[in-house]
Amino acid sequence: MVSSVVAVLSKPEKRRESQAEEVMLLRPRSASRSSSVDTLNEIDDYPPQTEITLVYNKVGKKQCDGHYSQNLIIRYDGKAFVYKVWNFRLDDCKETRTAVRKLIRLKHDNILKSYRYYRYPGGVLECYFEHTLRDHIKAQQSKKIFLNSQQRYQVLTDILNGLEYLHDHGIVHENLTTKNILITNTGEAKLSDFGYVSLFQTKLALSKKALYHHHKIAYMCQDALNGHVGKKNDIYSFAIVATEVISGKQAYDAFRIPQYLRDWLANEKYWKYLNDKRLGSRHQEKKLFSTSISGKTFRVELLEICNKCCSEHATNRPSLVEVFVRTSSKLKHTLKSSCQCEINRATEIIEVKTGFALLKMKYTKGKQPLVLYEKWEGMRTKLNHILGRQ
Repeated sequence: MVSSVVAVLSKPEKRRESQAEEVMLLRPRSASRSSSVDTLNEIDDYPPQTEITLVYNKVGKKQCDGHYSQNLIIRYDGKAFVYKVWNFRLDDCKETRTAVRKLIRLKHDNILKSYRYYRYPGGVLECYFEHTLRDHIKAQQSKKIFLNSQQRYQVLTDILNGLEYLHDHGIVHENLTTKNILITNTGEAKLSDFGYVSLFQTKLALSKKALYHHHKIAYMCQDALNGHVGKKNDIYSFAIVATEVISGKQAYDAFRIPQYLRDWLANEKYWKYLNDKRLGSRHQEKKLFSTSISGKTFRVELLEICNKCCSEHATNRPSLVEVFVRTSSKLKHTLKSSCQCEINRATEIIEVKTGFALLKMKYTKGKQPLVLYEKWEGMRTKLNHILGRQ
């Protein structure tokens, strides 16, 4: 289907009004151009003017502009793509071409796929997903896109998996925010807008305008603000994102004191407010997650990990593997303890209620006590089977 989009974008018009367009069309193309599938991961040096025109003709609603690009939606055959027009130009050099190929050829379930790079006007064609993680966190509880506790933890796991893949390929995200994490219809998280700084360092120094954008710098450590690129910068950003997921609060709020979420995280007296009360308010949520994922113990454990990740010095921050292991082990322990408590509590309730009923019916005539006792024993047998007792 993507190849069909590429084919449509490359379809020549019957007539040309401008000779310049014809000259552009006659520029040398790659030998692999004949196969649209083969060119998905190739750099498209000189797309014809017609192709660029068709790209812009298929543009739907223009999205908000970012520091690195302008996002333009292309809808085709019931599917949606986004064409990102970069706000910077790349020199035609070997290093740049290698970096672009590396960016385009990334393939992971938690990484947004890029299909083609256009050197002119400069940008990439990518998958498009309507909702960001920020949208899901802000959504009302009654909305379909509202994330419960289990889904939020899965999103954090997806983010860690995506970051691990990028770091293994020598790429630092350096732009991790809840707006740059897209959520699919199945609840899977995909990282977007990554690698620009680490791949194109000379072209992407932060402008003064960006440094005064509070919603952007709220996710950045001091090293990142000073222009130093490193994997530990992503650890810091992940901690802020995770705190947003846990608390439901934005990383920056001008009408809140403290305004930055990292200041709430740095002081334990604020931790009691870093709790999304929407989680556990419904009966099902309360029953399933109040003592496990969204409960205080696991929440505090996550906040402690996030606080460690926000250490001022990068050397004091844990590695990505440490964060993943600590988070997973805490969840496993919490779920195991919670499950055992639920079973023990259920056993106690059955025994107390049944014992009281037997005592009440002790002097009654008939077979009612015997029937009740047999029912009680049947329930106890079922519980023992669940507990692994024979």
